[in-house]
Amino acid sequence: MKVNASNKVLIASCMHKSIRRGFSEYAVRYADALYDFDPIALINQLSSICIEDIGLANVELVYHYLSHFMDEKNQVVTLSKNTLSTIQEKGGKDYILELVNLFCTSSKDRSCSDLAELASVYQDRIQDETKTKEQIFLDPIEPVVNRLLSGWEVLGSQKMKNNFFSTSNRMDDLECFVAMNKKIVKDSKIIDIMQISYQIHKNPCFIAMGLLESVFEKEKTMSVGKYKSGDCVSRHLEPHMIKSQDGPLLLEAIDWGTTQGNLAIEHFIEKNTPVVQYFKKLNIQENLFANVIGLLQFKTQGHLVNHRLVYPSAVVILKMNQKMLLKKISQNMDIDFSEVSSIFEKDIPELNDSIKEKMARPDASLFPF
Repeated sequence: MKVNASNKVLIASCMHKSIRRGFSEYAVRYADALYDFDPIALINQLSSICIEDIGLANVELVYHYLSHFMDEKNQVVTLSKNTLSTIQEKGGKDYILELVNLFCTSSKDRSCSDLAELASVYQDRIQDETKTKEQIFLDPIEPVVNRLLSGWEVLGSQKMKNNFFSTSNRMDDLECFVAMNKKIVKDSKIIDIMQISYQIHKNPCFIAMGLLESVFEKEKTMSVGKYKSGDCVSRHLEPHMIKSQDGPLLLEAIDWGTTQGNLAIEHFIEKNTPVVQYFKKLNIQENLFANVIGLLQFKTQGHLVNHRLVYPSAVVILKMNQKMLLKKISQNMDIDFSEVSSIFEKDIPELNDSIKEKMARPDASLFPF
């Protein structure tokens, strides 16, 4: 497998989804090719993946990986070439592939990602004007999304974007944000993770990590259906591979975030499947169909996780995020995630056929074929 400028996003998506599902063989193969093409881009992508998909399920592993972005004086190194030098000293590609395998076999947690995403679309926030932002953040009675938004306002949206914040109500105060988290965080490594991530990431997932660790600690004696809080739920996930000129690709990775996935979605819409008919019944604008289908594909297929950490708030956050994000993307307050996802589930084979059809066609940009 060889990575080039035209397929790098697709191969990176295949690696990410393989890590999420625990498909070590494929994840390592994709990472191998990505390292050969652009090791710095791979190293940076893995730093986001460990926050987004491993999170609270394996704080030690997240900290271990992000510590490569620290120098001998425990200062964050924002120059990627310096991080690459550190990786090369430890074995270069072989060392990275070992870490990718550890990512695959580790337990997973997406609650930090889900809460940060929810906070970027949450429109039901009620602010208590009698409380400071710190008081709201520290108050366990407050809804967790309100607490996160108060912490986010303290941290600021200049770097970690949130369109709900105006220039007048953001503080851009990392030091204060860290001090607030120190009052509730049990594992000090989480503080280090958040400080490193603030320097090297644009993805805001890390913002929720300290808050959710404190929530998880309080919920450890609770249960989620047949599971105990803290259990990791294993799923029997099989890799669905398709052949392409780029080599074997993970079908579920060819999604909304890739050019090939977008083309397949457009072709799928033309077939006027039941889910498309459902959108028309709800009077959703036709120019939004592709975005809504892309979101459904992400939430029902792309975000499937093997060996996922469960605790009550994580489940609530996941469901709220699905509900709120779908309403925002569709611009329709009547759409119901459970209803539309059950319709879409029956249409998935049709969408997969569209993906296979698009991937079977040679890419004219790579002529001669």
